[in-house]
Amino acid sequence: MNCPKRMRNGPCGGVRDEGHCERSTPEAKLSALERACATGTFVVTVEIAPPDSADPAPLLERAGVFAGLVDAMNITDGAGGNCHMSSAAASAVLAAYGIDAVYQIACRDRNRIAIQGDI
Repeated sequence: MNCPKRMRNGPCGGVRDEGHCERSTPEAKLSALERACATGTFVVTVEIAPPDSADPAPLLERAGVFAGLVDAMNITDGAGGNCHMSSAAASAVLAAYGIDAVYQIACRDRNRIAIQGDI
């Protein structure tokens, strides 16, 4: 949820003429990846494999190495065909810490219903 007022269903009455909330600017809502894409600058990402366990500490340690150096972090799915923390869970952990994550889905091990469930 991006609304600073926690509104879910449309404008709350405090909306500017251009349709944005009066408490934030459109630029403030853009992530580093969105800003890079919108301005046409070269986008830099890094690929990070999720840890082998459900412990987020190794993931955050890996991500910390690249903090401020990249526009986003790609989270691999099923790297090397081994069992890891899911890409969805790893992306959620990074997002909770304010890091732009690019959620990758490997289709080789999933059918349509499994992919829909992940999304």
